[in-house]
Amino acid sequence: MRVSKGGSVRVNLQQHGTAPLPQMDSDYYFILSLDGGGIRGLITARILAEIEKRTGRFVSSLFDLIAGTSTGGLLALALASPGLIGEPAEQAARFIKVFEDADKNIFVRRGSASFGIMHERYHSESFERYLREFFGETMISEAVCDVLVTSYDLVARDVVIWTRYDAQNSEEVDVPFWLAARSTAAAPTYFDPARVEGGDGHRSFIDGVMAANNPAMCAYAHSVKVASDRKPFIVSIGTGVFDHPMKRKADLNWGAAHWAKEILHVLIEGSSEVVDWQLREIVGRSQYRRIQGHLEYANEAIDDTSFHNLEALHVDAENWIRIYDKEIDLICEALSFRG
Repeated sequence: MRVSKGGSVRVNLQQHGTAPLPQMDSDYYFILSLDGGGIRGLITARILAEIEKRTGRFVSSLFDLIAGTSTGGLLALALASPGLIGEPAEQAARFIKVFEDADKNIFVRRGSASFGIMHERYHSESFERYLREFFGETMISEAVCDVLVTSYDLVARDVVIWTRYDAQNSEEVDVPFWLAARSTAAAPTYFDPARVEGGDGHRSFIDGVMAANNPAMCAYAHSVKVASDRKPFIVSIGTGVFDHPMKRKADLNWGAAHWAKEILHVLIEGSSEVVDWQLREIVGRSQYRRIQGHLEYANEAIDDTSFHNLEALHVDAENWIRIYDKEIDLICEALSFRG
């Protein structure tokens, strides 16, 4: 069943998409930030493919830094991974196919009736094997542009942020692409944590959404360290918000069982919006461009790989591209200043 087209994306264009560009020059440090969102990363890939189409260049040649969390982290790593001749191995348009085949390479079901309660929902081994095949043993230090991905270490109880810059300056923090990808996308109840044994003992990494679903502020902080003499230009892409309100009784008599199903969504969406507000206040709307819209046809599940939902994600992506057409043109114009 194909979802009918022609809907609208209810975005707040007063906040996003209307600001003129600043006076652009070669002194800018160009940052791309990609939110988490599971299968909804298909929308992100479609938007990036549109930017590639309009500029005629790979994403990694347009930005100094690509940051990502969870599905955005997978995209960031794929776009920054080196090819055989030093060019990006994956363009955004090619990665769309990865999302379309996610039921075969990422969300491979265990088949247990107790998934999500007694066991993780999907085969972590299959996912890890796919990532090893996709990335090989390439290290983050070999990325074609600076890359930043987030995770959380359950053992150390601390946020983990991997970057090419840090990896090139210290072998101790250099990790394979596949491990960073496995860690940033290890969503609790969906996949087992990514476990690593090393000289400093056992470590256990889970999804970066636990720390920064919207990694744009992490990326900005990193840019202050590595390029303090340059002005930031940040392009941040979300994976959609689902605006159906919670039931009125949520704030009256919900107990732990009801809140357990909703609180994670509240925390993730709330923290993402806080980052959005912070960067609009600190950097300003002309240098910080956020593409984010409501899901009109697709649902909010991060693992719905059904044909119907994939079609819906494509339609939502087409609508976003239509609504944000002028904004994408302005972004492409700004990116032309990066040589």
